[in-house]
Amino acid sequence: MEVNIIYSSSDSYMKCTGISILSLYENNKNIRYLNVCVITSNVTDENILKLQHIANTFNRKIEFVNASDKLCELGEKFGLEPFRGSFAVYSTLIMDTIFPLKEKILVIDSDTIINGSIIDLWETNIEKHVIALVPEVGLYGKINSSEDDSVLFKHNIYYNTGVLLFNLKKWRDDNISELLISGIKTYKKRFRIFDQSIINYLLNDKILRLKL
Repeated sequence: MEVNIIYSSSDSYMKCTGISILSLYENNKNIRYLNVCVITSNVTDENILKLQHIANTFNRKIEFVNASDKLCELGEKFGLEPFRGSFAVYSTLIMDTIFPLKEKILVIDSDTIINGSIIDLWETNIEKHVIALVPEVGLYGKINSSEDDSVLFKHNIYYNTGVLLFNLKKWRDDNISELLISGIKTYKKRFRIFDQSIINYLLNDKILRLKL
C-alpha cells in the first residue's frame, strides 16, 4: 500500500508539525510506503533538518516542497488575509498544482496528533467527491464569534479542515480551481477562518462527510 500524506507549515508551526509527523510514523509502522511531504513557507534549514531527523529515526523518506511564492501570489491576487505572516493556511486550495501527478492525498494539519492507523481513512471511497471532511460541530450555536454567519449557515453542514482527503483527479476533472477563483473574487466579506471558510462556502456540496 502507498499512502500520500501532506503537511503544510510555516516556521512558527514546525514544532507542531514535527510532533504530528512523529505520531503518524509511530502509529502506522505497518504501512510500507508512507510518503510524507511538507509544503514549506518561510521555513529555516534548521527546522527542515529537524523533520528530516524524525523521518530518519523511523527509516522513512520525507519530501519538502517550497511553495512560498505560489502561496504569496494566491494571497495577494485575491486579497486574502495571511495568518501569522504566512499564506500557508491556503495551501489546500492549490494542491492540484503543487502535486500535478498525484490523484489522491491526505492533508493533515500541523496541530493534529495521530493516535491510530490511518488505513481506513485512506481507503475511504471518494470517487464521487472532490474532498472528504469531518463536520465541525463546535461552531454551531446561537452565538458564534469565529465564523461569519453567511458561511456558517449557508449549508446544512459546516466542516472542519484539519484533516482533508483529496480526490485530485476529480478536482481537476471538475475544474474546481476555476470555481474557487470565481467564488473568491465575488465574495464581498473577509474569509474569517481562511481556507476552512472558503472550502465550506464554495465547495460544500462537493464534500463527502466523514464520521466523527
